[in-house]
Amino acid sequence: MIIGFDAKRYYHNRTGLGNYSRRMVNGLASFFPQDSLLLYDSYPPHPLPSAKNILNGSYSGYWPHYWRRRGIASDIQKDGIQVYHGLSNELPWAKLTGIKKVVTIHDIIFKIYPHFFPVIDRKIYDLKTSQACSAADIIIAVSMHTAKDLMHYYQVPENKIVVIYPPLYPSISANENNTENYWLYVGTVEERKDIYTLIKAYRESRMELPLWIVGRGGSYLHKMKALSKNWGLANRIFFKEDISLEALPQLYQSALAVIYPSRYEGFGMPVAEALQYGKTVITTSSSSLTEAGGDAALYFNAGQYAELAVMMKEVMHGLRMSPQKIKAQIARFSPENTILPVRKIYE
Repeated sequence: MIIGFDAKRYYHNRTGLGNYSRRMVNGLASFFPQDSLLLYDSYPPHPLPSAKNILNGSYSGYWPHYWRRRGIASDIQKDGIQVYHGLSNELPWAKLTGIKKVVTIHDIIFKIYPHFFPVIDRKIYDLKTSQACSAADIIIAVSMHTAKDLMHYYQVPENKIVVIYPPLYPSISANENNTENYWLYVGTVEERKDIYTLIKAYRESRMELPLWIVGRGGSYLHKMKALSKNWGLANRIFFKEDISLEALPQLYQSALAVIYPSRYEGFGMPVAEALQYGKTVITTSSSSLTEAGGDAALYFNAGQYAELAVMMKEVMHGLRMSPQKIKAQIARFSPENTILPVRKIYE
């Protein structure tokens, strides 16, 4: 089978959507070496992974933005693509004659929390999502919650949506010499993630164990740094903005627990990743996070810093999730449950 992919995030995004794209394409290449997987990006060429069946798609465009929307169609046709997969909420606007189209929708946060986005961004995201939902033969939603949002906000028929959770990176083992040096948050530092509640709960809990907040951000990150300084916590709360993907395993393994206080997620990959390292996870009961954590995480009501502080104290005093529950939960994100079903859709 010859499958084409929108590779913008694969090449240019080092966080959530990029990780999903790389895990999906690289996983498909490994499990189905007989397939040809072509990556399309408006800024070629790119060095390719070692998999022999991952290739650069044709590129004959001269205006990247136009090519990505419309000009790409002729290149996809020329390459003999049978299925084209938009990995991050988008499909080309041009008609792809005789080609089946799949799109993965991760979230529609701009609909749920519009005040977090500039007006022009909301309009663009809405237009792209509406077009992709209309053009796709099958929509992959990364959670049941996202599927319900699509049915509610875009009137997508239920039989057009397949829920397939994102894959995790394989073969990650826990560190037996876990020193449990800090509390850990991993993710973009933005208002929706509600780092304010995390910092307030940390102050309320009056603990000496440091808190590491790992992730990049803009003005909200600067506000949170100023807040921790004003509250006299600058010597216990550490902001780490430039942690590489290669450093994340040790970062997770050395944490006492991972806290993810987000108010809304399309899925919540840091929750699943933390469980993969056998970590205790505290997160909110909002949106899809109960799907990411299942019975293997601890939950509090979003924004309720006092509830979070109590849970942190309980974990500090020895509360842990059973390894059996954690193992059962991360099995939901195995290749058999995440990558193989996508290939079945292509068929």
